[in-house]
Amino acid sequence: MVATDLGGRGLDIKGISAAISYDAPKNISEFIHRAGRSGRAGVKGKAFTFLTNEDEEIFYDVKNFL
Repeated sequence: MVATDLGGRGLDIKGISAAISYDAPKNISEFIHRAGRSGRAGVKGKAFTFLTNEDEEIFYDVKNFL
């Protein structure tokens, strides 16, 4: 699944095995919601987030979350 912030919340689509975020969210809560699209209700998945120097404000929180 590749989507905007809208896709990060509220969608429950069966069979999504990977979520890709090209633009990193600005806070850890949004990061968690986007990553959660790939594995729900005990199903495993992968989440990829592209980070650049412009995303520096969430580096620490993402590192601690992982």
